[in-house]
Amino acid sequence: MISVQEATHILNSDTFSFQEKKQVTILKSIGQILAEDIFADRDFPPFDRVAMDGIAFRMASFVSLEVGDRLLIEAIQYAGEPQKTLLNPEACIEVMTGAILPANTDTVIRYEDLTLIEENETKYFVLKTLPLKKGTNVHSKGSDQKKDDSLILKGQKISALEVAVLATVGKENVAVFVNHRIAIVSTGDELVSITSTPTDYQIRMSNSYMLASALEQEGFACDIYHFSDSKAGLLLAMKTVFEKHQLVITTGGVSMGKADYLPQVFQELGIEKQFHKIAQKPGKPFWFGKSNDNQHFVFALPGNPVSTLVGYLRYVLPFLRKKNTAFQVKMLENVPINAKLTLFLPVKIVSQSNGVFQASLVKNNGSGDFSTLVHADGFIEILASDSSYSDGQLFDYYSFR
Repeated sequence: MISVQEATHILNSDTFSFQEKKQVTILKSIGQILAEDIFADRDFPPFDRVAMDGIAFRMASFVSLEVGDRLLIEAIQYAGEPQKTLLNPEACIEVMTGAILPANTDTVIRYEDLTLIEENETKYFVLKTLPLKKGTNVHSKGSDQKKDDSLILKGQKISALEVAVLATVGKENVAVFVNHRIAIVSTGDELVSITSTPTDYQIRMSNSYMLASALEQEGFACDIYHFSDSKAGLLLAMKTVFEKHQLVITTGGVSMGKADYLPQVFQELGIEKQFHKIAQKPGKPFWFGKSNDNQHFVFALPGNPVSTLVGYLRYVLPFLRKKNTAFQVKMLENVPINAKLTLFLPVKIVSQSNGVFQASLVKNNGSGDFSTLVHADGFIEILASDSSYSDGQLFDYYSFR
């Protein structure tokens, strides 16, 4: 049996990627992982942009602006048309939101702060209020980003916001990581399909659907298999699975039971054990192995539902993402400790203070009590310790929401 830290080190030392690059249109990129860095192809905004409908003028042309002053209207600058130039420094140009700021102007006053008057067929704007300063209501060129600035880093999950940025820089197609399909295998004669009516000694399979939905949410497509507890049958079935999949996640069949054949089956199929059993609760009978050519990997998770979820969040997902997926939370109450085992306890996020999430424990009845987790948001990790933790201690938190 190894520690949580040792298991993490073994998994982190493997650099194999279950992804390959592919070009897709930006409309097909939603939910996928960006496989290239995105840079600004020009300044943003690319010109001094008018931020409000109103008039543009040159502040320095007026020694002292006062309420009631008149500004002659020289022209109108619409969005999307070439830049116009203010010829009379004591006049103004009407401007529309999104238009380029006319040359020889530097300040915009909103229509709401003006009154339009007409005398002898000449139109003027009269000031009702004064602009605060030069540059008012002007979105200056390059004030958001400069050309060649980094906008989105490789590895970012693409949402509608990223698509907007990609479109802005002219990326009709973008490189994304395409994930290889993952096999999810459940074993056990006590399991029946979710559409079946179980007998008194059977249960419906739920782990496979939980894992598949969690992985699908992360962008990984899955195939679900279920096999009976027969060593000969498992050998044939798993051989076929390995022909189709590089990564296999199993649930059940890795403890000390007489029908727990999976470790033997994996070894006979060329999957070498890297570790078996982790000093943690729940989820101690955890098995991880890989082939000598580094092309096939197996996460064999315990069959109890809570243990399965802990194993997925703590080890499988960080392995796939190649990064730590935890963040820290502060507990609002004392937490139990164990001198020999790292504990994973369900918690609910209840508040946030000074940028730190605060959580409260959710009671449950052990690793088989999956139903109470609907009231929780994730697990905290409490490292094995002989002494209690002080108030205000931060703990690593793994979210399943």
